[in-house]
Amino acid sequence: MAKKALLDVIVSKKRWCRGLGCVRSALLCETSGKMCCIGFMARACGLKPKNIRGMAGLEDLPADAQNKSPLIKTAVENKEEHLTDAYMINDSEALTDKERIKALKPIGRKLGVNFTFAD
Repeated sequence: MAKKALLDVIVSKKRWCRGLGCVRSALLCETSGKMCCIGFMARACGLKPKNIRGMAGLEDLPADAQNKSPLIKTAVENKEEHLTDAYMINDSEALTDKERIKALKPIGRKLGVNFTFAD
């Protein structure tokens, strides 16, 4: 069986919202304009900023926004534990960026995403 192609997602470290705890994080933060790693994934899947602004997670998006991407729809419908893991690692206040990136890359692959973290 052929391996499923991964979606390449580039996470700009300058625009990456991380390490603030889950209460202050969002797919796209309204005040800072920064995104969590899953926010970058949502944008790479074709969602517009207005679709993800202020949303805590993909499961909070309206159905029409979730349905714009098979990758997002599948992750939400299957209640992917990897999605929850990605949120927790992205938002953890205890991890360094190096630890966070190392942990997020394999989780991204399980979600069908190849995360690249760029300066």
